[in-house]
Amino acid sequence: MLVVLITASANLGNVFDKIANCSPSLGIIATLLVMAIITAGIVAYSAWKDGDLLKDQNK
Repeated sequence: MLVVLITASANLGNVFDKIANCSPSLGIIATLLVMAIITAGIVAYSAWKDGDLLKDQNK
């Protein structure tokens, strides 16, 4: 799972390098956005793997 995310982010990084050549600020924003999405995905996946997503909120 994690390897897939790392590979996907590396491939997206190449795309964002091309975007950054046109507009550096756009490349930075896009990279941060993807990092946030990947982080949220990892958090959601680990919470889902542990069981009920609402379990922590009910403590």
